[in-house]
Amino acid sequence: MEKTLIFFDLEWNNVPNIPFPACQNEIYEIGAVKCNASLEVEDTIRILIKPKIYKKLCSRVKKMSGITDEDLEQGITFKQAIKKLQEWAEGTDNIWCSWASEDIRQLKRNYFYFCKKNELDWMTYYLDVQAYFMNSSTTKPTNKQPSLDSACQLLNIEFDKTTLHTALEDARLAYYIFKSLYKGELLESYVFHTSKIRLKAIYINSLSHESINKRKMRTSCPLCGKFTVKTSKWRFSNSERSFVCYSTCNSCDEKFRHRIVVRMDTFSRVSYKSSVSICNGKKNK
Repeated sequence: MEKTLIFFDLEWNNVPNIPFPACQNEIYEIGAVKCNASLEVEDTIRILIKPKIYKKLCSRVKKMSGITDEDLEQGITFKQAIKKLQEWAEGTDNIWCSWASEDIRQLKRNYFYFCKKNELDWMTYYLDVQAYFMNSSTTKPTNKQPSLDSACQLLNIEFDKTTLHTALEDARLAYYIFKSLYKGELLESYVFHTSKIRLKAIYINSLSHESINKRKMRTSCPLCGKFTVKTSKWRFSNSERSFVCYSTCNSCDEKFRHRIVVRMDTFSRVSYKSSVSICNGKKNK
């Protein structure tokens, strides 16, 4: 191995009941550990980001991280944080490593939202430490996707529970796990280009979202094609990941249940998939 490895971790915030599906999870902290080819630590970095979407941290995040809203007020913008991270990393040929691929997915989504760029052109190569652990460790985890702390316990790596879910400490733990398992001959098969990491579409769950086209939410009769009269408001069903409402067709004298799935892709394009069923159980599309 000749490339520099950078172990990074991101912490993000989301506030329940506040619709913002274009960037549901706003990154507020970045931590990273830079290593040379011999896996010796050369430098570390911690960056706090001043929030723009969610002005306040949710209570769960505050409790886990110990970070306050006042702390983040002293942070920098996301764009400034990325520039600082790039300058610290020195080059685009490094291998970026994190515990599970969710970090890089959230980074991509935040990067697209704030920087309007589809790909992480400064982050070329990626390695999933969790996947490396699951395939390299002689002590197999009991669950399919082990947590960072459970992996440390299996490998007898000491850690402070009070500092879990802080970006720099989690980055350090990912580094310790990788270093304890590192086998040069296995590395290349786990490294891939960041462009191969695709983001899933997001389900829009609020009619107040700016991307919703109200015309697409009109209800019509599947029998005669005329518009129906809604007998209930649209509500979002978490179990079905869709909006649901009921209506009546005065021409056909039938009652219907309408369901619309609204999704937004990485490029903020919105799609609508609707279905309607007669309330006696027969379904039409």
